[in-house]
Amino acid sequence: MKKLIFLLLTLSITLCAVACGSAAADEKPLSDSTVDVETSEAEPAPEHEQDENLPPPVNNGQCAFNARYTRYISDACYVDDTDIPDFMVSSAEELRECLGEVPTLSDTYTGEEFNPYELYGNEYFESKVLLLVILYEGSGSFKNKIDSVTYHGDSLDVVIENISPQFCTADIEHWTIFVELDKEYYVPIESVNFIDVETHSHMPTPLVQPLYIGNADPAGLTEPDITVIQTMQEYNDFIANSGYDFDATLPDLYSYNTATRDSFYDGFFDNTVLLAIVTPARPTTTRYRLDGNYSVVKSEASLDIIVESYEVDSGDEKTIGSWILMVRTDKNYFKDDIWSVEFVAEEKIDKEINFKATNVRAGYSDKALSPNVIAEKWELDHFYRVNKDDFAFDQYLNEAVSAYDEEFFEDKYLLIIPTKSGSGSVEYNVKSVAAKTVNGQMTNRVVVEVSSPDIVTYDMAQWFIILELDREYMPGSKYLVKDSNVTVTYETV
Repeated sequence: MKKLIFLLLTLSITLCAVACGSAAADEKPLSDSTVDVETSEAEPAPEHEQDENLPPPVNNGQCAFNARYTRYISDACYVDDTDIPDFMVSSAEELRECLGEVPTLSDTYTGEEFNPYELYGNEYFESKVLLLVILYEGSGSFKNKIDSVTYHGDSLDVVIENISPQFCTADIEHWTIFVELDKEYYVPIESVNFIDVETHSHMPTPLVQPLYIGNADPAGLTEPDITVIQTMQEYNDFIANSGYDFDATLPDLYSYNTATRDSFYDGFFDNTVLLAIVTPARPTTTRYRLDGNYSVVKSEASLDIIVESYEVDSGDEKTIGSWILMVRTDKNYFKDDIWSVEFVAEEKIDKEINFKATNVRAGYSDKALSPNVIAEKWELDHFYRVNKDDFAFDQYLNEAVSAYDEEFFEDKYLLIIPTKSGSGSVEYNVKSVAAKTVNGQMTNRVVVEVSSPDIVTYDMAQWFIILELDREYMPGSKYLVKDSNVTVTYETV
């Protein structure tokens, strides 16, 4: 009997302890004190499902986004090149107010065509907003990419990477970029901060034209002497201690003494680095000009200067002198170990260059076209797109141009020569292509042989001659492509 009572008592105490422990587990601890206990791994508790009617929690930081890039600007957006607005759009009606009438657009990078009003309708704006970034570029060669979008609670930082290739066309282009964002990241357009990140190439700025400084070669200077000047004191020391004759003059030539001596002041070097390049002494029939490339890739930069020598009829072969080239660049990007200077001589004669030619007959059109230098894949796509309806490219030219991808343009360029004929019986054959540097700019000269049989058809014909050429012979200056630097000569055979 006692054993039974003892067992019942033990069972009661045990059940009471379990119940008390369970109740205590539901209460919050009264202190921060902890006790080390041994624990065993357990299966993680299942996460609570998010109510689909509630927006996801908003956190500061980078936002997921999708962007479509178009080389287009709506008349409704355009005021002038100094006042192009951007928009944060939250409804389909608002999008129509911003853009007005819009044709079907094409994504510059993917080629995908889309109608903004079909893509961004009422259903889209139930969960998303649309940031319209509208850009004006001085060259159609510039590219733009949205690098990142960062949310700060009441503002957005939008980083735009501006990409300019080594070779640029001399035209103007507008962009409209459609940036798709979750609705939670909506802020007024006034609270959107646009941050430009440069990935581009441009010319270094010569302070003045090359200046004559007399014979700077008493000790036998055989290589250019280059001095980096970053302060007014360094400039004064250079003038006083370099040993060059800055007081030298020569009739009809700019000298350092008359053009530059008093051009500098203390504030000049706040944001500027000056490179003083002194040439070896040569007869004064030899002159110099500046070309080059100042590249900025995000936070890294490089400065590559090319000094080209050329000969003139004026001057005196017996008078020996040197020249100084003052080149200024941005102190924010300049670093001691990332610049170079190269001297090259002007080419005096045409150089025959290798080429591959393809002749394609297309649909005839009265539309007039000049020779086109194609330096990038997107330029070829653009040329095709704007002319395909006039010349029936989809029927005639599609196969010929489909072989040229971005890898092709890494070391090649295309020269497309359109030509018309009064008869489809006339044939065109490229005889030669020559390149020559004239006044610092590369030129291409193409000779095309024209032949026709004794009996011809009386139909109008349109031909496109596609030339594949090595990139080093691209027409224009080293960093500016010029279609006008192409000469085509037709010879009847």
